[in-house]
Amino acid sequence: MPPPRPPLTKRLLVACLLPVLLAGGAVAGRAWLEGD
Repeated sequence: MPPPRPPLTKRLLVACLLPVLLAGGAVAGRAWLEGD
């Protein structure tokens, strides 16, 4: 049976998602500025 998930999993998930959110925000902001 697999061991229980360590609390590190949530931190790792945030570490993976944060750059994606930052990149998405930068692209969205750039598109919004260029579209305006």
